[in-house]
Amino acid sequence: MLYFILFFLLADLISFLCLSIFNLELAILLKQFSLIIIVTISLSSFLKNKIVKLEIIYLIYLIFLTFFSLQTVNAPSIIIYQSSYLLLFPLFFVKLGNKFSSIENLNKFEKFIQYFALLNFIFMLFEINNTEFLIRIGLSEFWINVKGVVQGINVNSNLPFNYHTDFEATTRRGAGLLLAPLASGMLHAFASYISFIKFVNYKSRSDLFLLIIIFIGLILTNSRGPMIFLFISIFIYYLKNKEKLKINIGERFFWFIMILGVAYVAVPTIIDAITLKDERAPGHYFSLINNIINLPSIPIFGYGIGTQGSLSAEAGISMLGQGFGTEGGIFSTTYQCGIIFGVIFLIWYFNLTKEDQLGDDKKAYPLLISGIVIMLTSEHFYTISGYVYIWYYVGLNKKKNESLTNL
Repeated sequence: MLYFILFFLLADLISFLCLSIFNLELAILLKQFSLIIIVTISLSSFLKNKIVKLEIIYLIYLIFLTFFSLQTVNAPSIIIYQSSYLLLFPLFFVKLGNKFSSIENLNKFEKFIQYFALLNFIFMLFEINNTEFLIRIGLSEFWINVKGVVQGINVNSNLPFNYHTDFEATTRRGAGLLLAPLASGMLHAFASYISFIKFVNYKSRSDLFLLIIIFIGLILTNSRGPMIFLFISIFIYYLKNKEKLKINIGERFFWFIMILGVAYVAVPTIIDAITLKDERAPGHYFSLINNIINLPSIPIFGYGIGTQGSLSAEAGISMLGQGFGTEGGIFSTTYQCGIIFGVIFLIWYFNLTKEDQLGDDKKAYPLLISGIVIMLTSEHFYTISGYVYIWYYVGLNKKKNESLTNL
């Protein structure tokens, strides 16, 4: 299963290299093939597991909305089908993780994430300093013709806007092996969390080393959302386990220095976002406000799957305006599918947080709580390279053969 996860994490990089070495047609074919594999394996795994009442409702209602959108929405069928799958894969990958749930597989997956993030950091150092080389061998063509980003390419760099911290493209964020700063930021936030809890529990120097290096990688991505996600996760984990964590005077001094370092580097970035001094922040803030204001206007079955979300944005066919399901994953879901499905998803999600259904150490619980921030502020809640491994990890932490989603 780790090979499967490695495959979909590297899917974009493989397609880009295929474009660079061979041709565009083969790169597109390879990208489509990788999506077919992901859908097939995750769907088959879901169907082989015990399916409970709420999961059946979730699945059937979304299938109904998919066919409803095919009849009513003026969008390419492929966008509707792909958008439907993105709305289903949280359910599918939690099931996939639970299928392989065991202490051994959990430990293997944690090590895999740590070392993949380390490799991501190394590649990030290369790609940040070789932007022109990557563009020369086809990075811009990859984003436009393989990923389909026809809107949002920065004319100053010929790369997506999110590769930079300003519209003038004078700075560069780390994109890593995932070829996306936000996705790499989420990977490093998750891997930093894993390294942190392993270090505080086992006092391993290797985990401390990985924590430092992986967190530096998070800083290089300049991704505020993942930084907030990490800090909230660590804080919640500490609150839930402070009685078990024995920290001596030397360690307290060490963590004091570490916290000062983190505060010096990361906190100003987050403050700039909150105070809207960062050029990227106002769009997120006003979208959140408008998403809430416009909720009463949503039709009973939503505006239709494919009318909003990352896929329609990349294809330049978003049919709704700013503040109608933009930025936040839960808003994208609700505006596309209606309030009823939005409620179904939230019930399913909050059932995941029931601590008696998670493993004894409850390492997934803080991730689920801090994930609410991502749900409200970012679309990558529904991206394959940016969040799937967290859904899988939640499934791995779930007690075997117990339902997460009883009504």
